[in-house]
Amino acid sequence: MISVRGLSLRFEGFRLDDINLDIEEGCFFIVMGPTGAGKTVLLEAIAGHHALDSGSVSLRGVDVTRLSPEARRVGIVYQDYALFPHLNVERNIRFAEAYLGDDEADARGLRFRRLVERLDIGHLLGRKPGTLSGGESQRVALARALLPDPDLVLLDEPLSALDLAFRGELRDMLKDIHRDTGTTFVAVTHDFDEARDLGTRGAVMNRGRIVQDGSIADIFERPNDEFVARFVGASARARQS
Repeated sequence: MISVRGLSLRFEGFRLDDINLDIEEGCFFIVMGPTGAGKTVLLEAIAGHHALDSGSVSLRGVDVTRLSPEARRVGIVYQDYALFPHLNVERNIRFAEAYLGDDEADARGLRFRRLVERLDIGHLLGRKPGTLSGGESQRVALARALLPDPDLVLLDEPLSALDLAFRGELRDMLKDIHRDTGTTFVAVTHDFDEARDLGTRGAVMNRGRIVQDGSIADIFERPNDEFVARFVGASARARQS
């Protein structure tokens, strides 16, 4: 479904270096790693927000390396939600429609009503983002990403800004949406319980490189080098303490 080959991207003081990944269609793929490893930059590169120095990105067998973000059928949800403060909730959710054709307008209208009901945000449609709680904002951002019926949804730390009381609720909602829609999700997280609960496969990054990828179970139970062992081992000790 997603094929990343030799992806390299250089900024001042940082680089993604020779990233290679294959993510199956319908997978919930988890990207882990310490702060500064390049996880969010990788998501943005897949979404088309950065021009690559080398390498390629293919979605469903189509090379999208040179396509604009709008042409990739990829939704992205950021940790800070990135909602437009001057637009109400309904206009935030429908924002992407300006870049989409009219041939799917009826289907999008039906999806909009179903998403609003499923995410329980109908009562929020007339409100501005500044009046929303973190959990409400996250549900709105998720609805905006899902409305165009994307082939892929990218989630950057989707639950980290939420209170513990809301994380379980949103985690269950993500699991249900993934199960029911079959949409491919790729999520960055620092929360290892979240990784185990949501993901089936994943990768660990360090200093702009993929250092291990495979099943979530293998990453935690059979780390392939000292860095991964220390990384997942430290998280396990923190949970037990």
